[in-house]
Amino acid sequence: KMNTQIRVTANGVIEYAGYSKGSGYGNLVIVHHGFGFKTYYGHLNKVSIKSGSVVRKGDLIGYSGNTGLSSGPHLHYEIRFIQRPMNPS
Repeated sequence: KMNTQIRVTANGVIEYAGYSKGSGYGNLVIVHHGFGFKTYYGHLNKVSIKSGSVVRKGDLIGYSGNTGLSSGPHLHYEIRFIQRPMNPS
C-alpha cells in the first residue's frame, strides 16, 4: 500500500537520500553498512531521513510509493556487496 512505513534493516549511515534522477528508482535511500554492504530502498513516496544520518535497525527512513520507473506502489529493496546485487534471502 502507499505510504507504508519503511524501516532500515540494519545499522548504518545514510549515503544518499532524495530523488535519484535518471536511475529509475525515483525517491531513493542508500544505506552504507560497512564491510562492502549497502542497502537500497527505492520508489519511496516520501524520504524522512537526510544524507549523513546515522541509523539503527528499525529506524524510519521513508514511506512506500510509486516514484521513478515504477508500475505501482511498492518498495524496491536491494542488498549490494561491493557494488553487486545480492539475493536478500
